[in-house]
Amino acid sequence: MTLSRFSNLCEALENSKGKRKTLSENFSTFSDDGEILVRILCEEYESNNIGLTNARKWIANALGCFDDEVVEYENMWGDLGEGMRQFIGESSVSSNMSMKSLIHLLTMDCSISNGQSYELFKEAINEMNGLELKWFLRYWLRTPRNGVSCSTVNKALADYFSNNDVLMYGKFHKSSIVYRYLMNGQNPPCTVMHGGFIPCVLAKKFAGKLPDQYLIDVKYDGNRYQIHRFDDNVIIFNRKGNVVTEQYPDIVEIVKTFNAHQFIIDTEIYPVRADGSPAEHKLLAKRVHSKDKEAAVRECPVKLAIFDVLYYMEETAIGRSYGLRLALLQDFPSEYRADSWDNNHPIEAAYNTAISMGHEGIMIKDKSAVYDVGKRSSSLLKHKPARVELDVVITSARYGEGKRSDVFGSFGISVKGEWSGEFVELGFVGSGFSDSDLIMLTTECKKIVDSYSNSTFELLPRIVLEVTGDLISQDASGNYSIRFPRVKRIRRDKYVSDINNIQDVEAMA
Repeated sequence: MTLSRFSNLCEALENSKGKRKTLSENFSTFSDDGEILVRILCEEYESNNIGLTNARKWIANALGCFDDEVVEYENMWGDLGEGMRQFIGESSVSSNMSMKSLIHLLTMDCSISNGQSYELFKEAINEMNGLELKWFLRYWLRTPRNGVSCSTVNKALADYFSNNDVLMYGKFHKSSIVYRYLMNGQNPPCTVMHGGFIPCVLAKKFAGKLPDQYLIDVKYDGNRYQIHRFDDNVIIFNRKGNVVTEQYPDIVEIVKTFNAHQFIIDTEIYPVRADGSPAEHKLLAKRVHSKDKEAAVRECPVKLAIFDVLYYMEETAIGRSYGLRLALLQDFPSEYRADSWDNNHPIEAAYNTAISMGHEGIMIKDKSAVYDVGKRSSSLLKHKPARVELDVVITSARYGEGKRSDVFGSFGISVKGEWSGEFVELGFVGSGFSDSDLIMLTTECKKIVDSYSNSTFELLPRIVLEVTGDLISQDASGNYSIRFPRVKRIRRDKYVSDINNIQDVEAMA
């Protein structure tokens, strides 16, 4: 398979509303180079160290033009790849570059001192037509902009191989490795080991339907963490898989006192007052952002609540039912286990008890379910107060007024749209932030500005918020908004892929 075929596929994907279907239907035509295709689409290749400034110089020199011309076309078309396509024009001639040569070109060292790399680059791009150059440059710079994420690729692979477990395999391995196993007629191993983060099972909202056998846990208003212990080596991961061990030295010492010395546990860590009662979630920010860790421990005491066991004494537990995993949970001290009730206890009674204790609500767990790695599963249900509550991403910002005139004071918030890479704005939110929150967000948002007009900064979707409001309303044009929105917390533990979508909003309206 050639660069020409790859470029045509990328162009089709960019213009397709059914990217998953388009991709799955094309895997057969790339069968010999399918692993390389997946590797490129998921950007599972090493950096070439070129940088945008040097890239422009290389392109100008290779094409025999001025640097200013490259920049002019880039600005004109809003993208370097598309700009260079328009600059050299269309041609019926196609490059015969193979996929193996393409991946080599994408990954070769492009440091400015490496003359050999430049000569190979120059020779290659002068043989490309406009479409090929566009897509080569986009992946060379790791800015594909075709709306194809690794999640899209994995879903397409699941369709192509008729294997829905591909989505789980993708949580443990690079997608290209998954492809290799499946092409060889094998399922890749889901290895659970100390220090290897296991993507968390995610909850759905309780809609009134209960599993046959279930357990009720308190839903704590804290942060979710996965804790690994192997003898005296303890690692704490947040739900994104980032190591945050240094934020919780007190929890590390507690974990080291447990009789079991090899385990992986799913937990919640939440702030407490001096009397042990739950405190406001925002206090956890001191643990996350403070440079003085000892002071943070003193100023924000926390409590550990263990609610699942994924690995125990050389035994992997994620494939066991939750009922069997509960048996392992009993080996941990009761004071550190989540408060729970069995299914003989009325749901609403448990809910009311949890709320009266100052907690966020309850979790309802199917005892027959295995641990659905990285999935939003109906085996895990959350029951919280009925106010509108959404995870959104910041997509724009405006400066505040009065004492907040030097920082961003309101933020445009969006949910995922119907199509991949699309976001639907729900209005602006400016309540619920502390002054320190706004200073921090202003600094972060300035780094991700995409454009500016009419006093509004358009931002790249990077920062996730949890917002609450009275209700969802819809205007005469069909646009949705949140009435009286308020920020509950900045979700450092969530990716943009985790936010709610427009279908969720429609269901709340």
